[in-house]
Amino acid sequence: MSDVFISYSRRDSSFVHRLHQALKERNRDVWVDFEDIPLTADWWKEIREGIDAANAFVFVISPDSVRSEVCYKELAYAISVNKRFVPLLYREIVEPKDREAMHPAISSHNWLYSRDNDDFEAAMQALDQVIDTDLNHVRLHTRLTIAGREWEEKGQNRSLLLRGDELNTAEQWLAGAGSKEPRSSELHTRYILASRAAERQQQGRLLAGVSAAFVVMLALAVLSLFLFQQAQSEAFSRATAQAQALNNADRASTNEAIAVTNESLAISERDRANAGATAVAQERDRAESARLSAVALGILEEGGNTEVAALLAIRALGIAYSPSADAALGQVADGLYTARLFSHNAYIHAVAFSPDSSKVLSASSDFTARLWDVRTGEQLQVFGGHEGGVMAIAFAPDGTRIVTGSEDGFVRVFDVATGSVLVTIQTDRVVRAVAFSPDGRMIASGGDDDRVRLWDAATGAALRVFSGHEGDVFGVAFSPDGTLIASGGADYNVRIWDTATGVVSRVLIGHTSFVRALAFSPDGTRLLSGSGDLINPETLGIVWDLETGRRIVAVPGRTFWVSSVAWSPDGRSFLTASWNFSARLWDAETGQELRAFSGHTFWVNAVGFAPDGQHIVTGSWDNTVRVWNVTSSPDRHVYSGHGNYLTALSVSNDGTRLLTGSWDRSARLWNTSDNTQIMRYDGHTNYIASVAFSPDNTRMVTGSWDDTARIWEVESGATLLTLSGHSDDVRAVAYSPDGRYVLTGSWDDTAILWDAESGEQVRVFAGHLADINAAAFSPDGSWIITGSSDDTAIIWNVADGRQVHVLTGHQGDINAVTFSPDGLQAATGSADTTVRLWNALTGEFVRSYSGHANVITSVAFAPNGRSLVAGSWNFTARMWDVANGRTIRVFAGHTGLVSGVIFSPDGSDIFTASWDNTARMWPVDVREVITFACAHVFRVDPVSLLQQYDVDNGGAICPRYGGG
Repeated sequence: MSDVFISYSRRDSSFVHRLHQALKERNRDVWVDFEDIPLTADWWKEIREGIDAANAFVFVISPDSVRSEVCYKELAYAISVNKRFVPLLYREIVEPKDREAMHPAISSHNWLYSRDNDDFEAAMQALDQVIDTDLNHVRLHTRLTIAGREWEEKGQNRSLLLRGDELNTAEQWLAGAGSKEPRSSELHTRYILASRAAERQQQGRLLAGVSAAFVVMLALAVLSLFLFQQAQSEAFSRATAQAQALNNADRASTNEAIAVTNESLAISERDRANAGATAVAQERDRAESARLSAVALGILEEGGNTEVAALLAIRALGIAYSPSADAALGQVADGLYTARLFSHNAYIHAVAFSPDSSKVLSASSDFTARLWDVRTGEQLQVFGGHEGGVMAIAFAPDGTRIVTGSEDGFVRVFDVATGSVLVTIQTDRVVRAVAFSPDGRMIASGGDDDRVRLWDAATGAALRVFSGHEGDVFGVAFSPDGTLIASGGADYNVRIWDTATGVVSRVLIGHTSFVRALAFSPDGTRLLSGSGDLINPETLGIVWDLETGRRIVAVPGRTFWVSSVAWSPDGRSFLTASWNFSARLWDAETGQELRAFSGHTFWVNAVGFAPDGQHIVTGSWDNTVRVWNVTSSPDRHVYSGHGNYLTALSVSNDGTRLLTGSWDRSARLWNTSDNTQIMRYDGHTNYIASVAFSPDNTRMVTGSWDDTARIWEVESGATLLTLSGHSDDVRAVAYSPDGRYVLTGSWDDTAILWDAESGEQVRVFAGHLADINAAAFSPDGSWIITGSSDDTAIIWNVADGRQVHVLTGHQGDINAVTFSPDGLQAATGSADTTVRLWNALTGEFVRSYSGHANVITSVAFAPNGRSLVAGSWNFTARMWDVANGRTIRVFAGHTGLVSGVIFSPDGSDIFTASWDNTARMWPVDVREVITFACAHVFRVDPVSLLQQYDVDNGGAICPRYGGG
């Protein structure tokens, strides 16, 4: 066995030779390939054996090693056998393509650092400590790996299995290995279990031998009787001896029976103990899952790091499924807006979108500005040459040039396509702000000389100096028409200058600290300023009316400085970046916070809005640039556009269209794949309460508080029929399975069957003593069911209007009814917070489903009939197993009551309608939500996560990120 296996790129050989020598000086046995073994089957076998025989696997991280297929293969194998893995950083991974090429395990482990500027001796001491940690455990892990691999490669040869004390030791090790690193592998488990099975078989053969001896003894007893007359004395002696043998055999048999009984008792006691331990462990897991769920929701409610909350919720679900953990992840996932992550080697000071929204520009203390492709994440250009941090950047209006301002006192104009410098301007003082004029002909700059300067963008010639600030200038901005320049600085004031004359037209006074950021509204009528007003933290961002100089809106910075601001392209909202690690979007008219963009792990210094309004960009002192979706990711299907509460929904038979009805008196048709609105249907004069597609999806029906139902042509949006006959709100509508009839239920206590072609009444169902809130057809169309505020549901015969069954038992209004797909059962949802299942053939109560803490509004069966979902006033939908009543999932994320639920035709998704004015599509399988969340978590320190929230080190939370 060896202490260490080193995996590395040949380009790093000189460093690895140094590493090898240092380990040898510490009396370490090192396996390292300096000889370039030929890449054959024998080579790979030798590599695997080397990894198997090593107590630790050291991976030397460099751009070349993460690109190397051989290194990747070695690492993957080491991970597969659960080797103690030690990533050792030798050269930084800077390029995005290299970061993407890294094996996920590299990101999920703590690194040792041995770069050129790191202390090599300190790294060796740390490596020594890692190797020696729990060394006995690691050595046995290695020994069992080698033995198990040999047993497996030699056809599971029984002679290579463990025996006696060696087996007992291995079993004890396996029992305790779950809490230690490296973890036991599947090979260990199979090898040790096979050894124990062989040991038991051997013991069984010994017992079989004892039984055979007993039979032989009985035969000898018979023989002794036969010889009795020929040799009495001899026979007497033989009989005496045989009797003694028989007595011994009986005693052995008795002892064997006692042993078997004792073994059975021991197994029974063990099983009871295991069951008790399992119950305790399950309860412990449930408690830990609930704790982490609560912590995740607490982080979300307090505006903390959404990505940390997501990882905690995922870990909670990984420990034990619980509705609270599911609900926590559902809510947290809505806040995962990050679409891309770019990295510099130092703090980010400024960011900007290109005019066509396809690229992002970032400026950093690493002396560079960098250009990134938003769609692919590729780094397109590096703009170098500065000898100090780049503090400010801006695109020219046509996107062909950029301007940079630096601590080195220079302003530079670069060609975007080539990265070459076009103009260099020397100011001799730190440049903190730059801006292009709207026509691209001028550049404004501000910095530590207390002045705003105007330059010719083509030649770099000085055009004008604006004097008046009594301190450093941190922000400059041109008005949309280029006639004004705004500047803010260390004197707490905002100054508005006439571009042509340099005269101050207005001074805006109101901040009580440095003015760090400025932006004109797209229409040029308002100015947004951001400050570090620690005395008055509720006015860290101010929107000013430029005509009057009056403050229109003031927004809080959420406990810390606003370092950057930006307007949305439509001027209806604006962004602020704050040193509380987040960016926030605000309503420009009311100052109401719309959403928070949380994920950075240090101060957010810069924000920008994409000209197309689809994305924002942020830059942070955590050295990263993030591109975010302005709203939740398109993968989170949210259908938004109604101007009031959603009350009902229906999905087409092919699952491609969603129909919604609302209190805004309209129904709307949506494309389920991209959340876009296809059609709007207007005509009702009061709230729409219910909607339904015809079976062929060419028509639809809506029911309204205007006492009518309408049949529409889906494609054209034309009203084909208006069904008038009820004397109160039409709260329920349904198409018959053959499309011939429409059913309506009303608060006039009746349901009516209509001819879908002529609009003529076919039959009236009367018998309820209060409002009818819900109605549905059976799958074969022969029955209907209605639910009422008289606390009953009634199953009716469609052909003759006869009451088949009256379902009683609910203690509140019945708001939802449906038949199972096979028509044998019916479900009802009530204001008493329960859903009840009934035998539709007999009317007998079958089972109740609970868990909602408020009124049930809607209920639906899965297409296979195995699960049932219900929406509630508690803002959630809950899904149960029909057979046993167990809660399968809770769908949380709406901010208003859930008014409607329905499964997709294939059963893979659930649609919900809510009084938060939106509809949503949710995957039925919670693993899809976990996959989504993991794909949208971009940066978190797993060690800090473990320590701060006391998370059990239970393995990687997401494939790319640690947490264990």
